[in-house]
Amino acid sequence: MQTNWDEAKLRVEGRISLYEMLDKTLGGRRALRAAQPNLIVDAAFDELIPKILGRDPNKNIGIISVGTGGDYTQAGVYDGDRQAPAVADAAMRVELFRAPIVQINFPAANEVEFVGLMREREAVSASIDEFGLLTMDGSMFSHSINPESGGSPSPTVKYTKPLGAIFTAVWTLTITRCP
Repeated sequence: MQTNWDEAKLRVEGRISLYEMLDKTLGGRRALRAAQPNLIVDAAFDELIPKILGRDPNKNIGIISVGTGGDYTQAGVYDGDRQAPAVADAAMRVELFRAPIVQINFPAANEVEFVGLMREREAVSASIDEFGLLTMDGSMFSHSINPESGGSPSPTVKYTKPLGAIFTAVWTLTITRCP
């Protein structure tokens, strides 16, 4: 009996975009408020992708976490300077809100978009600077910290989600097979 092995090496890249829903509906007009790349953490490759492919329902991606921890160290200590995400990150630094994924889109053959929803009274803040893509059981798949504001010290750029506004966070993953 012959055994075939196909060791596919994957590159996963991500981008998060924050939109304000101008017509207050998913299908209506929207305005881009922010967009930035993100870091796929080690646990995504080591633990989550095999379990997602193995159809473990607890490991399905289901949450976009919104936070205010961009100026905190991985240990959760505030230091006033932007702290980049690290591949070893396993949790948000300061979580503000968990936006449930309400829609999944496939804009291209190698892309998947996860759309999280923040309603009028949810995630209201003037200091959003951290995002996480989480599985249903809260395991971190990807982590994003806003860019530096510049100057010294260099805290993160803060995004505002006002009361009464409806926002979506669209997390796009692009998966490419490496030779």
